[in-house]
Amino acid sequence: MHAALPSEPVHRALYNQEFEIRNALKRFSEHNTFSLEGIDERRTNQKQFLADNLVATSPTAFHESWRLIDFERRSAACFREQVRSRVWAFGDVFSSFVQECRHVWWVTFADVSDQRRLGRLHKFSPVRFRRRINNALNALAIENPDLRALGVVEVSASTTPSGLVFEPHAHLLVADVDADLLRARLHALVRAKVKDTHPVRIEQIDSVASLGRTLSYCFKFLPEQRPTSLHKGTRSRGYDNLMTGAALAEWYRWLAAYRASDLLIHTGQSPSFIADMKSREMQPLIDSLIQGSRLMPQEVDNGAVREAGT
Repeated sequence: MHAALPSEPVHRALYNQEFEIRNALKRFSEHNTFSLEGIDERRTNQKQFLADNLVATSPTAFHESWRLIDFERRSAACFREQVRSRVWAFGDVFSSFVQECRHVWWVTFADVSDQRRLGRLHKFSPVRFRRRINNALNALAIENPDLRALGVVEVSASTTPSGLVFEPHAHLLVADVDADLLRARLHALVRAKVKDTHPVRIEQIDSVASLGRTLSYCFKFLPEQRPTSLHKGTRSRGYDNLMTGAALAEWYRWLAAYRASDLLIHTGQSPSFIADMKSREMQPLIDSLIQGSRLMPQEVDNGAVREAGT
């Protein structure tokens, strides 16, 4: 229980709607949580972990309260920014995909050439990686003007016989384009021609519930670590294995260097798409989240979405 009603306007709004926000987020996935006290506790633990592991980050990487959430964007490692990004995606993005897109594909792109060993993750630029995929989608959109895409660059890790490997990849929702054309364009981006891997995985989204769960998976911001290396595109389900120690410290250092918008892959959106994502105030975002969550079926299987290809 909160000891007293918060005095900050944004925090007060979040306090008053905490139950509704939590329920709306869980309509998309049972893994989504929202607790003001929980976020404070996670931030305290994160600060201690970063200090213990001598991880230096920018003084503007994290919101230490909700006070400036409407006015300043912080890094993707900030738990408050992560919540804001999810609220934005489930409200604005989900609703528009449901209403405007006919055929949606769930795409994962993972090129072995982008992998980095422990200690080398800082050499991976999500901005260049994002631009690489965006360029291919933009070229495809010239011939397919209805194409629309939104995705997120993320980094997981695997333990291999030769040590831990960071595995950058992207998850995307791509709408209203032929799947074979999409696959061909993305395969052309693959630099490492490694046998028995599947760098591009494409599956059809066949329901509103599946669309919502998949979008939720894109915005999970979790330091996932797999106990075995990638083999023929197969991964275990769920979020059971998370990075610890040196791997987690390096992942946080990397993520704290980028804004959430730096990780977004998008094509076919409005010209003001990113500007709106950065500038919209929290209360309208919450209103859109609650309204958008009503498009999700009341009873859905909220099990983990299979991470195809990574």
